[in-house]
Parts: sequence; C-alpha cells; structure tokens
Amino acid sequence: MLIGVISDIHANIPALYATLDYLDDMGVNSLLVAGDLVGYHTFPDQVIRELSTRSDLTGIVMGNHDLCIAGGIFADRFTPDFLANMTQSFLMTQNFDALAAIGWGVKNIDPKLAQFLLQDNFFVEEFNNIGIAMMHGCPNQVCSEQMSEINSYLPEDKAQANKLGIMDLLLNNAAQILITGHTHLPFRVDIAAGTIVALNPGSVGQPRDGDPRASFLTIEVNGDEFPSIEFHKAKYDISATQQPIYKELELPNSIAERLSHGR
Repeated sequence: MLIGVISDIHANIPALYATLDYLDDMGVNSLLVAGDLVGYHTFPDQVIRELSTRSDLTGIVMGNHDLCIAGGIFADRFTPDFLANMTQSFLMTQNFDALAAIGWGVKNIDPKLAQFLLQDNFFVEEFNNIGIAMMHGCPNQVCSEQMSEINSYLPEDKAQANKLGIMDLLLNNAAQILITGHTHLPFRVDIAAGTIVALNPGSVGQPRDGDPRASFLTIEVNGDEFPSIEFHKAKYDISATQQPIYKELELPNSIAERLSHGR
C-alpha cells in the first residue's frame, strides 16, 4: 500500500494539481491531508472541490487557517472567546499576511464548500497493521505554548527534544507514525529506531525550506515491515498562483513574492 501525505495547500491550486499528478503517477492508494487547505492564496474553492471529490482521500484534519476561515463564516458554531483566541494566536506571531488572507478568504470562499473545512483535529487509523496518527499542530503533551494543539508548532528540533511525549501519544493510540503540518518545513525524526517516527511532509502551497517546489511525502506499507518513507518535490507554474494575488487589493504582494523563494 502506498500512502500520499500532503499538508498546507493554502488555496494554491496549481501546486496541488502538480502534487496530485505526481502521486497519481506513483500509484498511491490512499491520501492523507494534514490540514490548511485554505488561506494565503486565491483558489480556495478549487482546492476544496479537488480534495473533497478524491476517491482515495482516507484521512484529513483541520488546520488553523481552515478553522479561522470556517469560524468567520460559521461563527455561530464557535464561542466569541474561542475565535478571539484564534486571532490572538496570529497576532502573537505577527503574521499579518495570514490575517489579511483569512479576511479575504472569509469573504470570497463559497460557504457551501467551506463546510468541508470543519474536520476533526485528530485522525488515527491502521494501514496493514501500521497505525498512523495525524494532526495539524503539536500535541499538548509535547508543546507547552499557551495555544491550542491546532495552533502550536512542532518543528524538528522540538520533536527531537520531546521524543518521550510523542512516543506516549502514539502508544496510547496504537500508532507508530505521527504526521503533523503547520511549520511548512519537511522533517523526519526517528522516535524509536525502526519502530516509531514523527513526520512533516512540508507544504504543498507555501514551502518555507528555501525550495519553491511543492513538498510532500509517501509512506509505503508492506506487511509487518516498518514502512519506507520518501520525501518528494514537484515543480509547478508559480506565476499562475502569484498573478491573481497581485490583482487583489486586500492581499499583500509579499504573499506572492515569497513563493519564488520558498519562504
């Protein structure tokens, strides 16, 4: 069984198309999505339509941008304090581009399609005797920031420093693999050599590792052997994502410009 893992598409449909074409050519059987379908770029409806109609979509979790945009549309489903805390999280990181993009997304996304963003925060399932757990941010037992799991970051160095917390989470959920997103930086950290691993596929729609290509990974599960894991990159027409941003007065040009540098 070959599993494709993607995250942080951020409404970048040219990057998503290139990624899915790559995975389809490889013959993936299942697709896992670690959140943030929307935010930043200008193709939220197309991204949601593409992913929501995939017959191989096996697991998906909600990202912080998904939650903010869905919260802005379906505010009656959330408490005012909760929504205020979400906004405060962006202000704490001084990510004003993200706030502008969320405001644009709330006004421009199709509300019917936006319902697809209301996913669970945590996913766990067995694939041929290998348990895979997935969340967008960082587990509470690993991260101590005053933010929710969906907002907290799990970068590679923190995963290295908190192997016991990750192991505890996985063992309690009968899983051997933890997938997270949110940082836009790909990594693999072996929690217990050959038996337990933490992964981040990087970002399809807004890579931040200095490589502008879409980033993702595959997990190949073969019987009782520990899965083989491979990271991938896909080239796409970056200008096709950039040009619509320059035409939107509410979106900062910096959102488009950073794509060329993978930042």
